[in-house]
Amino acid sequence: MGERGGRCAEAILTRVGELERTLAPLDAEQWRRPCEGEGWPLGLVASHIGLGLDRQAGWIEEHARSGQAHAFDWDETNGLNAENARRRGLLSKMSALRFVRDRAERIATLARGLTQDQLDAVVFSHEGKGRTAEWVLSVLVCRHIDEHTRSIRETLAAGQPGALSGDVAGPRRSPHP
Repeated sequence: MGERGGRCAEAILTRVGELERTLAPLDAEQWRRPCEGEGWPLGLVASHIGLGLDRQAGWIEEHARSGQAHAFDWDETNGLNAENARRRGLLSKMSALRFVRDRAERIATLARGLTQDQLDAVVFSHEGKGRTAEWVLSVLVCRHIDEHTRSIRETLAAGQPGALSGDVAGPRRSPHP
């Protein structure tokens, strides 16, 4: 295992562990509560994180096969998100947690197995800017998890008596990638 890939894997798994600790105690009503930022039920936001992990791993794997960077497009991404929300619907909490953990383990295994050259390869481009596999893993993947986890926590805090807007640390959501 490479040290850089191992650090990326650990950062992803740590964040997913924090997400799991946030989601595990939720009841059915909380699971269905809409997240303001996404407009989806909280449980659908959780499974969306797993779908993101799958897609992000796919960009790195596709680059290994083709040598081409994934050309990110918001219209395509928004279409995929809408289709997945429509097709998958709201998974049970147990199924969603299992799915997110499985996808996190998959991308962590991928990260650990990458060579230094593979980590340095440009696997993603957006608005003319190329990004390396290490950036996808350590920045984009982690930001995606962080932003949606923050939205989930804000939604839960807003539903708690006496919760203050400052109860959830961190800056407001920003668009990713």
